[in-house]
Amino acid sequence: EFQNRTNGKNIKSNSLNWVWAPDPFNGYFSGLARINGEGNHPFTVHVIDNGEPGTDDWFSLWVYDPSGATLLYSYSNTLVGGNIQVHSR
Repeated sequence: EFQNRTNGKNIKSNSLNWVWAPDPFNGYFSGLARINGEGNHPFTVHVIDNGEPGTDDWFSLWVYDPSGATLLYSYSNTLVGGNIQVHSR
């Protein structure tokens, strides 16, 4: 779940299609989500683990219309708090 209190967006995943961690720093996942409780929107997330504990970790999100053709919402920023950790098998 991602909440942007600045613009009132609440994006909540209801399924995951895939997860990929190509290295110890980058993580990706994709699935379907609702925006403010509506729709079934494809989304993709990219996170970057830049160090411990939560040193300049990065989060990016892209949400598309239900057909996947039009970008409806995107967000990218360095975390102000928290800690992203990428784990590979």
